[in-house]
Amino acid sequence: MDIRFSINGQPLDFDVHGSPDGEACVSLQTDEFSGTVRKADLEEGLCFYLWNFTVEQGCTFLKEYSAVGDDKIYVVHYHPAPEYIHIEYRSSEKTNPSFQRRSTLFLLTCPGSTSSTYSQRAQLHRVMIVFNEKWLQGQLRDVKNGASPVDYIMELLDTAPERAMSKGEIALVQMLFDIFKGRAYSLEVKAHVYHLISFLYRRVTVSAQRKAASGYRPLMVKVERRIMSSLSGNMPPLEELAQESLTSVSTLKRQFKETFGVSIYDYYLTKKMELAEQLLQRANLPVGAVAFQLGYESSSHFTSIFKRFYGHPPGKVKKEIIAPDKEV
Repeated sequence: MDIRFSINGQPLDFDVHGSPDGEACVSLQTDEFSGTVRKADLEEGLCFYLWNFTVEQGCTFLKEYSAVGDDKIYVVHYHPAPEYIHIEYRSSEKTNPSFQRRSTLFLLTCPGSTSSTYSQRAQLHRVMIVFNEKWLQGQLRDVKNGASPVDYIMELLDTAPERAMSKGEIALVQMLFDIFKGRAYSLEVKAHVYHLISFLYRRVTVSAQRKAASGYRPLMVKVERRIMSSLSGNMPPLEELAQESLTSVSTLKRQFKETFGVSIYDYYLTKKMELAEQLLQRANLPVGAVAFQLGYESSSHFTSIFKRFYGHPPGKVKKEIIAPDKEV
């Protein structure tokens, strides 16, 4: 597996030759960032990276992955906490931009690359697991129907490479960070990494089974589009959405959550708040104008919801745009 990293154009060199457990740690400190990247070759075809950085100002992290020969490589990025970040994942000539606002995992196949750009001070805590197809085939097998685990991985990639992390995945990632605060034991690291991969496998097998057993997905995609078209006003009533999708309200709620992983209202609110922040950042609109554009009766009502969602008022976003070099 050929993996290359650089930060603001500066390459990171991991030299694990001569290390009995295949571990290496790179420490860097500049005016823009400071922290460590730890790499561990757990076994042939499986390696693990742990990023622990503080970004002080504008900074870009570039990661490039390529396979050796015909063997495919899979890269799973775990972001255990929201970060102020613009990130682009490129794989097989496809680009998936994302503005991360929740604990998220991304799945990437090689050849591919990720480019993460930070425009303000932030904490970068990230776990990466890299494994090849041969290793995956040797570890996971669906005994019940003989299906290839790679088929399930591809199913996840075809639907959505970005997914919200489960509570179990968040806990495991935090355990990995806790392990490296003290002395890291290879067996303990392996156990947590294997557990994370088993979460991923269960996730995609359930996703594949749901898609095969249910014909609701096209209807839920239409509901999602209807919700996205209503971000400048109120969310359509559930009864209206159910009538349009020819289902009952209870079926609508259940099938939407199975398809998108969250309730209808949580999905609507998340997308509306993401749009609000983009308007504050990109369009540089006043808070009152953003509130009006999103259909709120008053800016105070909008401010209250925004603060409850992000933990800070929309005015803080405006201040960070005006004075990006100052800590807030």
